[in-house]
Amino acid sequence: MAIANPKPLPEISLSSRMPR
Repeated sequence: MAIANPKPLPEISLSSRMPR
């Protein structure tokens, strides 16, 4: 999902690293 985004925002990066 986030990876599919054209601009991986910093928030998405964190979410991918630490899935709430």
